[in-house]
Amino acid sequence: MPGDARETIPIGLRFRAVAAAASGVVALSVLVPALERLLPAIAVWIAVAGYAWIRFDRNRTTEAEAPDARLGAANAVTLARGWLLALFAGIVPAAAAPVSVGVFTCAVALDGVDGAIARRTRETVLGAGLDGATDALAVLVGSAAAVAHGSLRAWYLLAGGVWYA
Repeated sequence: MPGDARETIPIGLRFRAVAAAASGVVALSVLVPALERLLPAIAVWIAVAGYAWIRFDRNRTTEAEAPDARLGAANAVTLARGWLLALFAGIVPAAAAPVSVGVFTCAVALDGVDGAIARRTRETVLGAGLDGATDALAVLVGSAAAVAHGSLRAWYLLAGGVWYA
């Protein structure tokens, strides 16, 4: 449709996004071979990648600029955090606790890294939203894992779902 904001998204960014999303799914399917655990992992990854995809027109520092063709290091780290959360969602039922905790800890610890990179390079409207969405997803996935493990009661899922309400 003419004038659609998505027409302004550079084709190179779209191509790299599709390649990264597909690579993420392939990597998850290698690391999480059991289908019943792979499906939640892919669902989490699609949530993160999909959030970025529908907001690529916001890959700019201000609303007045045209979208940047480069995703940027900070956004790439945020997407890596999302992929680690997807991996966590897939391995948490079967992996040893230290492995699951390690993956989740890495995903959460990288939150400080993407923010530091954004402040030193360039913050984008997309990055600010993607960071908040990934933070909320970490709370939701972490609380869902704790509820499934029996460590928390089911009402703790409300904490993870509040951002989506």
